[in-house]
Amino acid sequence: MAELYPVEDKSISTFAAGWQTIQTDWFTLHNDNTFRTSADRKIASSGGGDFGIRVLGHTPLSIKGTDSFIAYRLYEYDPQNADDFVAPQMDVPGNRIWNPAYDIVWRGISDYCDGIEGKAEFFATHSENYKMDKDLRIDYID
Repeated sequence: MAELYPVEDKSISTFAAGWQTIQTDWFTLHNDNTFRTSADRKIASSGGGDFGIRVLGHTPLSIKGTDSFIAYRLYEYDPQNADDFVAPQMDVPGNRIWNPAYDIVWRGISDYCDGIEGKAEFFATHSENYKMDKDLRIDYID
């Protein structure tokens, strides 16, 4: 299950809550409501438990519809088999002018830890109805 949390102050909330940034990725937004699982992606290794992504505040451009919208899916990477879909899609409604920072946290996902190191290798995909003038920064937090 995924939960959405607003981020009021990035410098305080991540470390005060025990979260550490373990990987950073940059998403190119395509404004076409399509998930791309074959896109270049960063893999974030986690010991399980709770895992999340932090999305920094950003300005949406070229919105299709009345307000911006982005959806995320979390997968566990497996080089020998098909990647595992971890949890239900998280839909995040936004605004036309400014989308504030937020965290998406997936709880209790230790079952995906495997392999020699006993870690889970996660990555997120996205689908959205807007573009930006630069790529969207995503921090994987654990």
